[in-house]
Amino acid sequence: MIYAADVFRVFQPHRGNAIVIPTGTSGRQWRDFTTNEKRDMTMGGAMGQTTAAALGLALALPNEKVVLFDAEGALLMNLGILATIAGKQPQNFYHFLLDNECYATTGGQPVPNAKNINYAGMAKEAG
Repeated sequence: MIYAADVFRVFQPHRGNAIVIPTGTSGRQWRDFTTNEKRDMTMGGAMGQTTAAALGLALALPNEKVVLFDAEGALLMNLGILATIAGKQPQNFYHFLLDNECYATTGGQPVPNAKNINYAGMAKEAG
């Protein structure tokens, strides 16, 4: 497992002027790493909808780089969005999935069948 803080530490120097949207508990961690809060969009309480919001932002602002740090629990709540992303294929949208095998936002309940879920395979099959 890779921790969100480790991902953010590596990503931050390469951020540039991107709009960054972290999902769930990672949004609170992101605050420790961001150097441009005016370009951050945290959506606490929007579990399962952040991916769609980030995609909409990328489509509405095609000249802006939009980076989403998603969580597997949130993605599982709205898997249909993968087909929409594949259909639109915005070149300015960067979707990273942070997989901690639990619903951290709601208390750390384990994601069912977490060890066997192939998220990259799901995204590929969506198009």
